[in-house]
Amino acid sequence: MNFKMISAKGDLLLMTYFCQHVQASNNIQSAFIALSQSLAELPEEVIQKANIHNQWFTAEFIQLAAHNWHKALNANDISTWLRDYPYQMHEKTLGIIMAGNIPFVGLHDLLCGLALGFKLKIKLSSHDEILMQYVIDCLCNSMPELKGRIQ
Repeated sequence: MNFKMISAKGDLLLMTYFCQHVQASNNIQSAFIALSQSLAELPEEVIQKANIHNQWFTAEFIQLAAHNWHKALNANDISTWLRDYPYQMHEKTLGIIMAGNIPFVGLHDLLCGLALGFKLKIKLSSHDEILMQYVIDCLCNSMPELKGRIQ
């Protein structure tokens, strides 16, 4: 990509855009990495609440799913995955209707929507709303600017 700068003001605008893009990209990556750690340390009360809410979600099944997501969301793989997708928050809204037959089944859709900078309008499954709400809360705690972007 070639940029021809016509003034110092143009240089400043380009540099400001670049710095904002890098900062936002680092923020979303950091939020995904923080989520990974939260899944590795999934609180017992969340597991129990999810199991009470959906008897098919046994503690072992929930822990296995959380462990697999924890392994998948490592810094190296996240960086590789997001490298080709320039992160930029925009005002388009992506609707996601999540299934609930497997613990965290909607997590991939959620992460993809966030990685692409969409606002998200999510319909949580009544069968997996405990775990997915935990994930959303973790992401918003890690990256507060997401709070108004996930409904």
